[in-house]
This record gives sequence, structure tokens and C-alpha cells, in this order.
Amino acid sequence: MNRFAFTLTFLFLGITLFSQKPKLPDTLVIYTWQDEMTDEYYYSPTQKISVVNDEVTRGFVIEPVIEHKDGAGKKIWDEGGKEPYVGLTVNAFLDGKCYENCEMIFLFEDSTKFSIKQWGGKNCERLAYFDFNSDHLNILRKQKIKKIRLTNGIDSSSYTGEVLEKDKDYFIRLLRMLDKREFHK
Repeated sequence: MNRFAFTLTFLFLGITLFSQKPKLPDTLVIYTWQDEMTDEYYYSPTQKISVVNDEVTRGFVIEPVIEHKDGAGKKIWDEGGKEPYVGLTVNAFLDGKCYENCEMIFLFEDSTKFSIKQWGGKNCERLAYFDFNSDHLNILRKQKIKKIRLTNGIDSSSYTGEVLEKDKDYFIRLLRMLDKREFHK
């Protein structure tokens, strides 16, 4: 009986250990560096979010833009916890090559949603630029993204895509790193 119990316990332990997937380290990292000529700081996340169709012929790639200064060039993180500027550069491949007056709609898993509008003028390099305000950042800190839609204001072409499972909490992780000032040089 002892041999049977030992074998059963060993078998159960082996199944339990080998059936669990190891938790991989988060590969999202924010690198920072300072330009020695201008004393400007730059921040660059190692990952982007791709929202594309299966054939990778339509969609967009989102890259966060992070700055620690306000529009007047004044450092804001050093003054009592003001949030950094977080915006987006979006590389789009919809129907047209030029983009203007674009809109992005974020839909979250709890059905919350918000939209942001492109700033700047017409761009024929397949790029669009967006800003988040503090309300957007508060939602992004807490909610997982379900879908994102990009609509081009020139021709109304659009793409709505599901966010990959690995990217649903992208902004939660990114903003947590910013809040904790977790940067790598």
C-alpha cells in the first residue's frame, strides 16, 4: 500500500509540475537615453501593438510616444507627480496612402470605449498622430483593450481589429512602468 501511495503521489506531482506553463518574463521594456547636446530625454518602448488582418494586408501598427516635458519644454515628472505625455504614432495601411482627420476608437473588455482624433495635417507617409488625455490614460491603466478601429478622414476607409491576447493589457503594463519610472538605459 505504501508503494502504491508513493507511486500515485509521484505521478500526481509530475503531472502537476509538467502541466503548468512557465511564466515568461515581460518583454515590454522602456529604454531611455539623454541627448548630451540638448539634454533632452527620449523614451522608447520595445514593443508595438499590431492590429492587422490574417493576410497582413490591412490594419495598423501602434507605437507609443512618451515625453517627460510639457509643450514649453519644462520637465513635468519632477513636479509633484504630473503625468508624462503619452501619444501614439500609427503606421496605417488602409485603402489610401494619405491620412488626414483620422479617428481611432478603443473598445475595452468591459464595453467602455473612447475615441481620439488625429492631430496635424495631411500625411502621405501612412502615418497618423494621436494624443491621450488624462481621462484616456485612466481608462488605459485599468482596462484591457478588446478592439481598435482606425478610420481615415479622407476616404472613410477603416479597419476594426481584435487586439491580440498578448497585447490586451499593453497599456496597463506600459503605464505601470511609467508610474514606477522603470526605465532601462
